[in-house]
Amino acid sequence: LQADVPLPEGHRPISEHFRRVSDQLLRDTLEAWRIPCHVVTGSVQERVRRCRELVDTRSA
Repeated sequence: LQADVPLPEGHRPISEHFRRVSDQLLRDTLEAWRIPCHVVTGSVQERVRRCRELVDTRSA
């Protein structure tokens, strides 16, 4: 999950800095290995809808 969703106070098992760094490391690694990646943003409903669209496209 992209680190664009803020975590509420008291529910942060890791720091925001770590979230950003690990997200970028993951993206860089996927790019280096030429593994396709889609960044899905928006509300939970929008993200689910977009993921379904991406899966349907790959299934066609």
